[in-house]
Amino acid sequence: MTSIFPMLLTGIALSSSAAAPGAASRVVLEDQFGREAVVLPVPAGPVVVLYSDRKGVREAGEWLSALETGVCVLIEVAQLAEVPAIARPFVRRSFRNSSAVLLDWRGRLAERLGFEPGRANLYLFDRAGRLSRHYHAGLGGTALHEFVADLRAHCNVAI
Repeated sequence: MTSIFPMLLTGIALSSSAAAPGAASRVVLEDQFGREAVVLPVPAGPVVVLYSDRKGVREAGEWLSALETGVCVLIEVAQLAEVPAIARPFVRRSFRNSSAVLLDWRGRLAERLGFEPGRANLYLFDRAGRLSRHYHAGLGGTALHEFVADLRAHCNVAI
């Protein structure tokens, strides 16, 4: 799996024409080291944004291992809007040993894309950078089969 994070940090200019429907403005988040990166609009895809809160971490881990085998760009984001300001430095440090994870302290990505709390939320963007599908386990079996089929088609993952 290709990581988008280094490219985002080097300041690749992303046009708003590649944004998801209704995504006119940019969403910029910091990683655990304080470096800023553009999340939306996504670059030309295929791109998978993996977005979860603390309760969805286990599900996210299961998806991560599967997505690492594909050709999609993967952007990992932690939904941390419910973390009190006083605890944020400690939470930020807890991610130091992780791969690059963007930290969403205000729930900005949830506002833009929708979010199911307690679940790993996965957003698949097509080659043009348009949001193709939003999936989380609460959607049920049919949605899972459709999402996996899309991942196989767009990302060449072995799920």
